[in-house]
Amino acid sequence: ALPILNSPFMVALQDAAPWNVRGVATASNAFNRMFGAALGTAILGAAMNWSLTRRLPEMADPVLSLVDPDLRAALAPESLVHISNAVADALILAFIAGIVIAAAAWAAGRMLPPGMKPADKPRQPATEAKTDASAN
Repeated sequence: ALPILNSPFMVALQDAAPWNVRGVATASNAFNRMFGAALGTAILGAAMNWSLTRRLPEMADPVLSLVDPDLRAALAPESLVHISNAVADALILAFIAGIVIAAAAWAAGRMLPPGMKPADKPRQPATEAKTDASAN
């Protein structure tokens, strides 16, 4: 998620969770954010590498040849255009894969059965929740 939204999401999560499981909810949120970031990076990086390997099989690291000033200066103008286009196409593929992943996550969230969404559950007042937690 966008970093600016992390704090509001965390507060909303803690507000929605019963008092006795707020720590579990908070830890689960943090773990899932880190896991999703690692998995997303791996999938999008694999998509880019697949595209670059398919378009430029003769090059070991086309991105490095574009960003390193010495390697870039050694490239012929036609090669520079070809490599730049291949990297641009690989980035487009990564962004499309990101959109597909986001759409799949949205669809999975929409398919949750009734009662599984926090908005479907009746809210317990904060004072009752604290009383219930101290009774356990």
